[in-house]
Amino acid sequence: NRPKGSETDTRTSQEILDERINNLEPEEIGRVRQAIQRRKEDDKAVRAANARLLKAKIELEKAQKKMEEARKCVEEATERANANIEKDADDLLLEPTPWNNYYKQLTIFYDREG
Repeated sequence: NRPKGSETDTRTSQEILDERINNLEPEEIGRVRQAIQRRKEDDKAVRAANARLLKAKIELEKAQKKMEEARKCVEEATERANANIEKDADDLLLEPTPWNNYYKQLTIFYDREG
């Protein structure tokens, strides 16, 4: 004779659970089934929330990468614009105009007088 429980049980865990629940008192069966249902709903909500979190993390990583690329573009464009401004200003100051002559005289005066 084999000891009780040593036989291979081919039932699923759900079948075993259902059998144990059915052996409870009638008022307990309802409470246990409600608790099981709440647990299933809670598990489903947690899985959905984790999925949303993972999706948000992936979107955040993509957005941060795009932000860094855009920041680099702004920096390069600003540097290029500043270089062009200085070049254009220098080129304009070299033209023989009355304003440029006054400007040159003014810078000479400030250099000399402080």
